[in-house]
Amino acid sequence: MQQVQRLTFSEIMVKSSDFQNSQSTILSDLLAKDTPIVIEGLGHSMKCMSWTVNELQQSYSHIPFQITKTTEQVHIPGAGTLKTMTIPQLLHKIEKLQRTNNHSTRYYLSGSNLISSKKSDEELNDDQEFLHSKTLPIIHNQPYEPLQGDLASDTAKSELEQLQNDCQDFTQFIMNELTHHEELSSLGIWLGHDQQKTWLHFDCAHNLMLQIRGKKTFLLASPSHYLDLYPYTFKTCKGQDMKGEIYRFSEVNAWKPQLDQYPRSGRVQFLEAPLERGDGLLLPMGWWHAVLSEGERASSCEDDASSCCCCCCCCCCCGFNIALNAFWDADESFWAKRNHLKSFRKTYK
Repeated sequence: MQQVQRLTFSEIMVKSSDFQNSQSTILSDLLAKDTPIVIEGLGHSMKCMSWTVNELQQSYSHIPFQITKTTEQVHIPGAGTLKTMTIPQLLHKIEKLQRTNNHSTRYYLSGSNLISSKKSDEELNDDQEFLHSKTLPIIHNQPYEPLQGDLASDTAKSELEQLQNDCQDFTQFIMNELTHHEELSSLGIWLGHDQQKTWLHFDCAHNLMLQIRGKKTFLLASPSHYLDLYPYTFKTCKGQDMKGEIYRFSEVNAWKPQLDQYPRSGRVQFLEAPLERGDGLLLPMGWWHAVLSEGERASSCEDDASSCCCCCCCCCCCGFNIALNAFWDADESFWAKRNHLKSFRKTYK
């Protein structure tokens, strides 16, 4: 399978000198050319790279995160159930599944925005009342409400400020190299267990993911294959516009394509983007992607106990995957190239 273009962090910094007298950077230039790219060693000196599961559960134990629960590890459309938990509560759920050898149910953290809200307190309260009034079906990677509206204690607020501080060099890199100093629209932690799959879908914003623990393998497909990948229709969790429907997930299982059932998918040439610890993936708006997340192996802990991602509460003390994911708005030139996405635009503003 063809591999995504790769550059090392050092190469990017060296080539940046070619753009000193320009408003562009090497990464913003590649983004403008609609080019996904793996950045090897992106996080080499970033503070968030020190995170372990143990540290997250001890240092950030009071923050209520949005947790996704899925009940089958088969090719389902990607919808799950949204719950609110702290990280210790999440890890307790995972430990219970491990003890009972339940491999069909998955809990993972993916849907919380660490960026401060620009909404009024009244708007945030209205949103939170809605979210807590029912258990919601969700669509992964929708624009998420910031956590501030859910922070009931000073301890949780203080922990969130520290968590934001841990992410500052990552967000500053994006603003310097990619967004022309425009603010990000979303920033979230991804925390899950070994062999978690995210099914084939696209996002309506640019995205940079940093792999912190474990590794990920992305399968990518160009936005030009929109109809070749048989997009599903979904009801949005909050009854938003776009005629109440969204078309961001594919019926095609990228890991096991069924050409007899989905013959047009045979036209698609997938690209593979493996991410090791410290690597990043720059993904332009609209690119299809499926993701396999693998947990950090026990051998990594034996080699370097100080960097072990172990969680003392879990019977299988390793096997977790941690990543940081940032989204920002695409400019007009990108929306002009993505006619099939125009009906999504209001939701992503």
